[in-house]
Amino acid sequence: MEIFNEFVECCNNYKHDYARIFVDIAKGELDKRKAFRELIKTDRFFVVYFVMGIAKANHPFVVQMCRMCEEGRESGTIDIWAREHFKSTIITIAGTVQRIVNDAESTTVIFSYKKPAAEKFLDAIRKILENDLMRWCFPDILYEKPDTQSSSWSLQGGIRVKRKSTSRKEHTVEAAGLIDGMPTGGHWDHRIYDDCETADLATSPEQLKLCYERFEISRNLGVDGGTEQIIGTYYSHNGVLIKMGNKLDIYGDKMYELRLIPATEDGTILGKPVFFSQKYLDSMKTDGSFNSQQLCNPTPSHNIKLDFGRFKVVKRDDLPKDRIKFIIIDPAGDKEVQSGNGNDSWAMLCVSVRPYLDELGNSDVYIEDGIVGQMGLSSAIDAACSLYIRNGRVEILGIEKVANDTTYEHIRKGLVARGRYLSIKKKGKYGGNLLLLSPEGRGKNYRIEAALSWPLNNGKLHYVDDLCDEVVFSFQEECSKFPLWHVDNLDCLAYLYDILADPTSTYMFQTEVDEDDDLELENESVPKYY
Repeated sequence: MEIFNEFVECCNNYKHDYARIFVDIAKGELDKRKAFRELIKTDRFFVVYFVMGIAKANHPFVVQMCRMCEEGRESGTIDIWAREHFKSTIITIAGTVQRIVNDAESTTVIFSYKKPAAEKFLDAIRKILENDLMRWCFPDILYEKPDTQSSSWSLQGGIRVKRKSTSRKEHTVEAAGLIDGMPTGGHWDHRIYDDCETADLATSPEQLKLCYERFEISRNLGVDGGTEQIIGTYYSHNGVLIKMGNKLDIYGDKMYELRLIPATEDGTILGKPVFFSQKYLDSMKTDGSFNSQQLCNPTPSHNIKLDFGRFKVVKRDDLPKDRIKFIIIDPAGDKEVQSGNGNDSWAMLCVSVRPYLDELGNSDVYIEDGIVGQMGLSSAIDAACSLYIRNGRVEILGIEKVANDTTYEHIRKGLVARGRYLSIKKKGKYGGNLLLLSPEGRGKNYRIEAALSWPLNNGKLHYVDDLCDEVVFSFQEECSKFPLWHVDNLDCLAYLYDILADPTSTYMFQTEVDEDDDLELENESVPKYY
């Protein structure tokens, strides 16, 4: 019964009455070639189901998506659909085939993160243009024997159909890569970006950055009046597709229209499937990739591990008078920045601690000041020195040092030039106020979650009400998207607990005793190291 209902729903949403058309052709009332040519040109579902021969495409969802793509915008779109939901088939492959038969003079380039991935789409298009039905319907556009008759019919070089223009160097369809296989020249009428983000790419910030930079360069390979379409599935909140979607024009408006199609009707794990059977969808719900691959959301709200809403806001005037201040700096990791060239993300926080321990050995922590953003080495040194000087007495300046990074030395010299002197504090030894911090083999996300989860969930973390908006927003974003996002601020804050754990520090923490305690142990409390 369910299958029958789906069939009826499909019939009600088809763009054309196929059964009637086929009957009219059989009766000789319609010219078969003319009818099929028109259907292929104007009906995306006809291409997917009848020309490409994909039987499972005869589903209400696929019919609906074909209609949406036909009737919606032709350019400036980002289609983020659940995996296995026909996005590439409908947009990249069938859409390109239709474009060719409607305008044989048009040129299209398909970009993926690497060229071999784009060649898979080109191969599918090439095979469709080679099939008997297509060659019979469009003898004016398609070669009978393209391997020998066309001037180019390969995955590496691109494919070229019959067209009037013989001098234009761009082929009808070509494949290109953003990271590997970027064209050095050419201008195509239509640019399609499909499969630009992968699971492997999502784990490499350097590759993500490179891929997005190449995407921006590739936009110069279009033409005035041409089209641009982006297709994919999210892997990371810091991924290429997110950055593409956030790209603004010179007026501050988003450049692309997002069409988000999750695997369920309401986009939640308990929602009704839009295409898959319930059994098949349920079988994937235990996979770690379900949120990103099927719900199109790599970090849904119920999976947030660090809830920014649990930070407490405190007025600056209400900060404890006897608090101890620390400044922690997470330098840019880019080698070019460390050598004095280029910009990258820096995070610098002034954090204070109330020198009393609760019954579980934890203290109240306050984020008082901070600087975040893209900076070069010189600007970052100035910012770090300003942060240190304007916050008065600072007990420890902690700077992350990884491998041969010498950022700490640049900052130390900058402070010397401003009349502030620091000496390096060696681990396990007394003295010194410049501490070099190290992850010591601990994974960053593990270290952050281990250090911050308990104090955050138990009301120990605060920030002042006049904290810079940029820093507050950055914390909000990092918390909501942890661990699939850059975590510079959280990394800084987590390092505070490494500093406090050093038993050779000169500052001491006392166990706080209630003033009304009948035992009157105030004078008997023993000082303790944190």
